[in-house]
Amino acid sequence: MNCLKSMLICPYFLVILTNKGETKMVQVKLFDCDHEKDLQDAINRFLATLDSSDVIDIKYGVSAFTEPAGDQIYCFTAMVVYHA
Repeated sequence: MNCLKSMLICPYFLVILTNKGETKMVQVKLFDCDHEKDLQDAINRFLATLDSSDVIDIKYGVSAFTEPAGDQIYCFTAMVVYHA
């Protein structure tokens, strides 16, 4: 799966002080897949490792273009913003 090889973690340098006095860093995880089902599976596997209250936002994007040979190429991307 091409998707799993291209996942990245890019931390923001932002720290959140919770109401319990503990700190949580805000991070993002980027996903880039050739097929929407691969993207869905990769995101769902990642979300399963998090507590639902740690997920802040998910951004989604699609790019498409046609190669000179006529093949259509799609790129499905997502960014999950979460507390670490």
